[in-house]
Amino acid sequence: LKKTRLSDTQKQIVVILKDWKNRNDLPLSSHLLEYLVLDAYKYNRGNLPGNLTKKMILVLNHIADNIEYAYIRGVENSNNILTKNLEIDEKEIIVSACKGAIDAYEYQPNSLTKTFQ
Repeated sequence: LKKTRLSDTQKQIVVILKDWKNRNDLPLSSHLLEYLVLDAYKYNRGNLPGNLTKKMILVLNHIADNIEYAYIRGVENSNNILTKNLEIDEKEIIVSACKGAIDAYEYQPNSLTKTFQ
C-alpha cells in the first residue's frame, strides 16, 4: 500500500487543523484533512508562501473554495472518493468555519494564533 507522504510543514499544518476541527466539531475526517492539505499544496505548487501562517491561510482558502466540488480519491483505494462521504450541509459547515478563520485573520492577523490554539 502506498502511504501518503507529507512534508514536515504539511504535517505541522495537519496537526494544527486536526485540533481546530475537533474543537469546532467539524464533520471532517482526519484522513480527508491530510488529502486536502496535499491537494492545496499540489494546486498551489510554485506559489507557496514562505511562512507557516500564510500556508495555513492558503490551505483554509483552498478548502473553502474547493470542498463543495472536490473529487479526492484515497491513495490506497482509488474507488474511495473521500469527498463523496460528506453531505452538502456538512460541506457548508466546513466552508463556513474556514471562512470564519480567514476573516478573523484578515481582521486581525494575530487572531490566527488564537483561532488555532
